[in-house]
Order: sequence, then C-alpha cells, then structure tokens
Amino acid sequence: MTGKLLFKSFHLEATSSQLLKLFSDFGEVTRLQIARDPVLLRFVGRGLLEMSDSRDAAACIEKLNGSRFMGSDISVVWAPAGVASV
Repeated sequence: MTGKLLFKSFHLEATSSQLLKLFSDFGEVTRLQIARDPVLLRFVGRGLLEMSDSRDAAACIEKLNGSRFMGSDISVVWAPAGVASV
C-alpha cells in the first residue's frame, strides 16, 4: 500500500533534487509534486509526495515532521483522502 504525504514550510530555495534526496532516504518516492507560484514559477515551500510503501511514509513522517531542513522547521503529514495535487 502506498503512502501519500503533504509537506510544507520548506525553505523557498530548496530544489526538487534536494527534496527527492531527503525523502528517498526513507524509501522509494513514486511521485513528487512541488507547488509553484503561478507567475514567478518559484517553489512556494509545500508539496505532495507519494511513497511506494506506507511503512516508509510513516517513518518519513516520524523522523521529518517538526525537524529542520535548510534552516526551516518543516511539516510532513499524511495527505487527507482525496488530495490529488497541490
């Protein structure tokens, strides 16, 4: 069973490669979607990811939620049912 997570409060200069590396340390990331400002096309500090195994997703939440990444206190939580994009 897959695990879908929401992440937010990330440093605005974080890149998709850095985020993928961070989350991949916990298991296979099958989808990473980052929210961007529609005009400037810059990362706005939040996104959605899906991991191939819900146990890996749970470990990711346990270790990363409330931690610091690139100087920002980050939030990583389960995505509510029905959330398909950010």
